[in-house]
Amino acid sequence: MSGEMTPTFSRGRVENVLVGVLVAGGLIVLFTMYLRDPKLQFCAPRPVSQHVKKPILLVWFWPEDQKFDLNDCRTHYNMDACILTDDKNLFYDAEAVLIYNKAINSDLSNLPSNYRPPFQRWIWFSTEPPSKTTILPGIQHLFNLTMTFRKDADISVHPRVFAKKQPQEFVLPTKEELVCWISDEKVTGAAEDYFTELKKHLNITVLGQAFAKPLFYLSFESETTKDYITEKLNAPLVAGTLPVVLGPPRKNYEDFVPGDSFIHVNDFPSAKELAEFLLKLDADGDAYQRYFLWRRYLSARPRPAEVNKHFLPDICLACEHVGRKRVFRRVPDLNKWFLEQNTKVF
Repeated sequence: MSGEMTPTFSRGRVENVLVGVLVAGGLIVLFTMYLRDPKLQFCAPRPVSQHVKKPILLVWFWPEDQKFDLNDCRTHYNMDACILTDDKNLFYDAEAVLIYNKAINSDLSNLPSNYRPPFQRWIWFSTEPPSKTTILPGIQHLFNLTMTFRKDADISVHPRVFAKKQPQEFVLPTKEELVCWISDEKVTGAAEDYFTELKKHLNITVLGQAFAKPLFYLSFESETTKDYITEKLNAPLVAGTLPVVLGPPRKNYEDFVPGDSFIHVNDFPSAKELAEFLLKLDADGDAYQRYFLWRRYLSARPRPAEVNKHFLPDICLACEHVGRKRVFRRVPDLNKWFLEQNTKVF
């Protein structure tokens, strides 16, 4: 015998190898047929078109009894994330219920008394500052979402600016007045004091509704609470007038609008020095127009002019929130969050 060793394979091992080769070859053939013959692709995964049912948002009270058309969110803002209704017969089907705080009876008798579905979210809606807000005993743990001017509310309703699709030059409207103030109520507190001092140095016109005519508009808030920035700022921004603001600090305003879109009274040691600055801007058109450079890229959105649609943008935001965010939570303590934490900062 030779000293060389010849490799040997068992019959069983050879059979296993052959079976593996045949199986692999068969799979390759089947896969090729599957790719080439569309009739064999019935098992292929494909997108399934499913209609997702829109949630219902039930408006329990119309704020200040100002009811608008239920299709207005789609018509005005192209918002269509929920089914908006005021039909209380749909209470059990409603994903969310919007409750306007000012409309709640002191004994809570006009709140829903039916069994509350466990999935249903109640939205506490208030546009008033803390000094004018009453949170009744008994509602502390009823709500799941907050909707106020506060930046940290679940649904924050405040003046805001929007990016334009394309840069666009902004043309200032013709100005007929220097400084105007549109006031439909008695002014008190810091706003009254500052107005009284400022008019010693400037000719201030008090108007009804003409935001575009003056160079400057006094956007003086009745409260100096954090985040309490209202339509008094938004209306002149929309109209192309430079707001002179009194309210929360400048930094708080800049949370919502560009810092060069307004003048803050806190930027000046006195009303007299503010008046002198406004007169300088009146005489220097280029300096005045620099306060509108932001309008090339951003715009402010007006509220509808109709009185009954004053709350339309807010309720439309609630509709969008309900339709796009299904997170369920509870507001632990409205008093602590809204009243105790909202201190004056002016």
